Amino acid sequence: MEDQTIYSSQESKISSEASVVEPLAKRNEIHESVRSSRSFGVGCFHFGIKKKPPYKFTTFEYINEVEAFLQGVPNVTNIVIDQELVENEIIELAERTHICQTTFPTFSYLNIQFEIYIPTRLQERFGSGHKHKPGSVCEKFRVSIVDEYYCPVTFVEPLDLKPGEDPCQSIIVVRKFLQEQSKKSESDFIEFQYLGPSPFHANLCIKPSQESNDVFWFFEVDILDTGDYDLIEIYYDAESFNDIEEAKDYIFEEIGQELGLFYCYHQIHNIQAYEWSKVKGIFDQIIQIQKRKDIFGSLSRYFSSSKLRDAFISIAEFESEQLFYSTQIEDSYRNTYSSERPSLVLKKYVDDTIQSRVEYPTRSLLELANLFEGRREKAVESVIVLISAILGGVVGALLTVFFT
Repeated sequence: MEDQTIYSSQESKISSEASVVEPLAKRNEIHESVRSSRSFGVGCFHFGIKKKPPYKFTTFEYINEVEAFLQGVPNVTNIVIDQELVENEIIELAERTHICQTTFPTFSYLNIQFEIYIPTRLQERFGSGHKHKPGSVCEKFRVSIVDEYYCPVTFVEPLDLKPGEDPCQSIIVVRKFLQEQSKKSESDFIEFQYLGPSPFHANLCIKPSQESNDVFWFFEVDILDTGDYDLIEIYYDAESFNDIEEAKDYIFEEIGQELGLFYCYHQIHNIQAYEWSKVKGIFDQIIQIQKRKDIFGSLSRYFSSSKLRDAFISIAEFESEQLFYSTQIEDSYRNTYSSERPSLVLKKYVDDTIQSRVEYPTRSLLELANLFEGRREKAVESVIVLISAILGGVVGALLTVFFT
């Protein structure tokens, strides 16, 4: 619902030592890091609105509904919803304009935290299908959902992580469990939503650094390419924090903005893919009409002006949305990274997301639509000439009969 580059709160530097480490040794290093530190996976979870618009509610009503939803989920405990900085506003929506629209509703400064117990026997349905002995896999998780500016970010921390387990698996297990419980929920207002499967393929570990440093710093990040999921090790200055919990809260806040940006870009990609599927659906219908060789196909091509008009409109709307999203990406990226803050450490993943953006062949489809429209117009002209000739012959014959 994730290359060896080292980023520091003072500077960025590249380490060459890990480049010679074999994949197996790297995996052992991951497992050792997991055992000796706080580990967590990252996803994008959200509690959306199940009921169809129009509707109107207040912020506090939404929060109460979310709390009631979580209370109805088996094995969920220690629910804490931090709403101290959230204003009680009226939220109103007349209609849902987009099935893939960005998360709704969203609130700044709303944090939701809870713990959840998912026994091994349930996890077997959600994972690879392998059988596990009871107690051989992590069964307790702490979930933190933070409404970041661009998109919600979720941190899932395994509370009893076993040797050899990847923290990223906790995201999958919790996501599938909440998804299943959402379908069973009696709530007619709240439903569990997610962006996924999670595109952020990395295991994150937080650990204290005992190195003395004359320069003031809070944390530094070491990103290791393991050949599978990246390992992001976050070392914090033990002298700057009272304990690892305080350091974890600080680090979550620092990396949350970038993660929100990362998931926002993936959501934009999903929206564009959905919109493109609608454009492609219109053209698929037009192409099927063009392929028909019987009389009905000829008539369909002759009367296909409305379909072609829909095609032109769909391309225009899609290109307009493309321009809007391109501007949104450029503005949000500039606002996030223009300050050159050293604590922004996940730029690599954000850049990769931008680079993975698909360029849709709108120009090619526009040329194809023009080709079909040109053929249709020629067919219409031919029919008009034929009808004119027939009518001319009929009129001429009638006049001949009349004057004879």
